[in-house]
Amino acid sequence: MPRAKKKTKEDIIELFMEYVSVHGLDVTMEDLCKAKKIKAEEFILHLDSIAKAEAAVWEELMLAAIRTVNADPQYASFSKRDRLLSLYYTFFENCSLNQPFLEVSIEHHGRLNMLRVLKKLKVHFADFIETIHEQPIIPIGQADDKINQVTNTAVSEAYYTQLLFLLDFWKNDQSADHEKTDVAIEKTVKASMDLIDYTPIKSVIDFGKFIWKERFSNMQFKR
Repeated sequence: MPRAKKKTKEDIIELFMEYVSVHGLDVTMEDLCKAKKIKAEEFILHLDSIAKAEAAVWEELMLAAIRTVNADPQYASFSKRDRLLSLYYTFFENCSLNQPFLEVSIEHHGRLNMLRVLKKLKVHFADFIETIHEQPIIPIGQADDKINQVTNTAVSEAYYTQLLFLLDFWKNDQSADHEKTDVAIEKTVKASMDLIDYTPIKSVIDFGKFIWKERFSNMQFKR
């Protein structure tokens, strides 16, 4: 009798997502492995725990989006704005393809706990933002290295806050094919790039009107 094929990390993540989408995150590793015919030692080897498996899903969504945009032959010629747009559009398309699991994940946590789940995702996102702004935000001639370091960290955090806002927007977007999320992505990216590049503030005002209209005055994950 042939040996059962060993499951890869990708196999286990897929089975994990299928199970959690139906049963929620208040499950045990034992029940999951039994239901999905996963050897406990294989699950532990690749994902260690339910919590780490959940974080791995979010991390892989961001990594997959980054790999996809970097594989585009035209990507190297994109502006900073178009690079960020490409990442956001790809990431949220991936989110929509995995919506049942992600909704369970978001609903399971309060705001602070959700931030912990997204910790590894944040690292990869911050690395991506750093590649967009390859040069210091404030030119070296106008500020010392320490100020540039603080400024660039603040910019990275601002972009991560933007991502969290868009994720909350996506979760609550009831429009067909998340069309309003696409509009939100376009407006947030335009506003943020305009602020950083010191260009006219019209797009910032336009963005503010859009957010007010959609009644997203507080950026948080709703239970």
